[in-house]
Amino acid sequence: MQVVISCYLGILALWDVRYRKVPVWSLIIGALLLAGMGVWKCVHGTLFWWTLFLGVVPGLAMLIVAKCTHMAGYADGVVLAELGLYLGWRNSVLLLCISLMLSAVCCILLLALRRVQRQTQIPFLPFLFAGFMIQSFGMRG
Repeated sequence: MQVVISCYLGILALWDVRYRKVPVWSLIIGALLLAGMGVWKCVHGTLFWWTLFLGVVPGLAMLIVAKCTHMAGYADGVVLAELGLYLGWRNSVLLLCISLMLSAVCCILLLALRRVQRQTQIPFLPFLFAGFMIQSFGMRG
């Protein structure tokens, strides 16, 4: 399942970098796919139903931030909410924290090297993809 989600996120990250937008149809496909995987985990006892629904909260929070401040993209919040349906509450929050830290480090480096200005918008989906990869494949134990 991790490989399928990684491919999905990788494609969205490339799309976000290249076109600065993500097609709605890909978000719908991802929502169906990840919700189905989340339900599968609940049916097989790997994930509790309440953590499945709480996993959407970080994505909804990002959507609220996007709506109020226009500093984040709507697709970022939607994809994080979709991932929350699969990951559950704790892993969804962890993914958001890892992704935000990666983007902060990248932005600091780009600012220090004078490659971007303070107002430059940087796509977030590549950091979400990298955070998912770190969380899924790097933190096994």
